[in-house]
Amino acid sequence: MRCIAKYKPFPTRQFREAERAKAKGTQFGRPQALDVGQKRKIAERYAAGETMAALAAEYEVGEATIFRALQGPFEQAA
Repeated sequence: MRCIAKYKPFPTRQFREAERAKAKGTQFGRPQALDVGQKRKIAERYAAGETMAALAAEYEVGEATIFRALQGPFEQAA
């Protein structure tokens, strides 16, 4: 146990580069399937009575993506 107590994690080069990229505003991860405007239109059309299946087929995404689009905020992620 003494060996573990002495160990101090330190930022690696990879960690420092990721932090630098985040500070610069680089987006990480998979790109979103729907933009903010599409999400707003989906919400309007769903409120007007269209089904999730019909919207998913038109936007070529899954129904789960439509569901998440209806749940979340419509602002651009920072």
